[in-house]
Amino acid sequence: MVWRANHDPTVFDDPGTFDLDRDPSGHVAFGHGTHYCLGVSLARLEATVAIAALFERFDSLTVETGAIEPTESMLVYGPSTLPVSGT
Repeated sequence: MVWRANHDPTVFDDPGTFDLDRDPSGHVAFGHGTHYCLGVSLARLEATVAIAALFERFDSLTVETGAIEPTESMLVYGPSTLPVSGT
C-alpha cells in the first residue's frame, strides 16, 4: 500500500504530524531497491536551488503552522498549501 509509506509508527514518532524538524532517515519518498526513483538527483538539485533562491530573495520566512491543511489524497502525503509570511 503506497499511501502507508513513511507512516510507520515504529520508525517515525507521530507519523501523522507535519514536522519539518523530523529526522528524515528511514523515509521511502524516492522508493527503494529496484523501484528507486531515477530522477532523485534532479529532484534534490531542483529543491536545493529553489530553496536557496527563496531565502536569498526574502530576508525571513515564517510558516503559518495554524493554516496548514493536509492533502485529501491517499497517494500524495503532505500539505496542500504551505502559507508563509515574511519580508
